[in-house]
Amino acid sequence: MSNSIPPAAKPRFISAVFIPRVEATRAFFTSCYEGAWFSFEGDRMALRKRIEEFLREQDPKGRLEVREDGPHWISTAPLYLSYSHTEGAALLVWSRIRALGVDVEAASRKLQDSPLRIAERFFHEREIAELRAIAPHQGDSGSLEALQEHFLRLWLKKEALGKLTRSGLRGSIGVEVAAEKNVTFEEAPLVPEGFRAIVALAERRYAVPPFGR
Repeated sequence: MSNSIPPAAKPRFISAVFIPRVEATRAFFTSCYEGAWFSFEGDRMALRKRIEEFLREQDPKGRLEVREDGPHWISTAPLYLSYSHTEGAALLVWSRIRALGVDVEAASRKLQDSPLRIAERFFHEREIAELRAIAPHQGDSGSLEALQEHFLRLWLKKEALGKLTRSGLRGSIGVEVAAEKNVTFEEAPLVPEGFRAIVALAERRYAVPPFGR
């Protein structure tokens, strides 16, 4: 019996390179989108400038505009674009063929309330039921970790979906992300240790026009 990984189980990214002209950045591309990781220490304007410099290496005639509905790459070529940051890391993704959104969080992020109470305000009733089924009994640290991890994955998907649709988090409140038939969710490539990142990808027929026209 062969021990090789079947094709469907292999990572989707097919190349990864370090970009020397932008400090602490590593880039990747998949079959339908590209991306790059940046270090982030809290200066949003500096991050925006670095992202624009990076994109101009790919498209010298374009420029970055951040509007109420998200970042736009203004150029002659249509481009879907999304980025997210948390303390220590930021991720930029873009595509010529698929609408997309991304969210990044630190795995150790401290919540201001319990996962269940936050879920009751933002999540679909079936998602809340999933979390309640995982909720730990008193002193069960293993179940608490599982609850926090499951909550974080659902939160990442909601944030990424809101960026894909350009509606923000308010657009995915009460939405069951697993029921989104025209959107797929996948872990981003090359996620640094201690972070989680999800990319939401629309099907080709999904009615979101490209940025940059």
